Amino acid sequence: MDRLDTAVTMDVGLPQYFRGLALAELLPGAGPSDEGPAAADTWRAEQVTADLELVLAARDQFPAFLLRAAYQALARACLLLGRRQQAAEALRRSGSPGRDRPAAGVHELLGDRA
Repeated sequence: MDRLDTAVTMDVGLPQYFRGLALAELLPGAGPSDEGPAAADTWRAEQVTADLELVLAARDQFPAFLLRAAYQALARACLLLGRRQQAAEALRRSGSPGRDRPAAGVHELLGDRA
């Protein structure tokens, strides 16, 4: 992760994409709990959101096949942060049936049995 953090300071675009996806993989997959996410998980989810929103704002600079994973990871982070509408919209934009990683199970957590 240190190398990705360093790369983010040197360039804009792909470093944020890869760091966002890597951090999304570290998020718990069960969605928000009654006690709320741990501080480290909240920080990771916020960083995923920041990184991938930057990437998606410049989506014309990325090949389309990379954007699906970005939307899936963004959905996962938004769900953890309790942003269900944003999570649903990101998942919809991904075109995902909800069975692939990194957003595995997001459809079920949103109550959508697609």
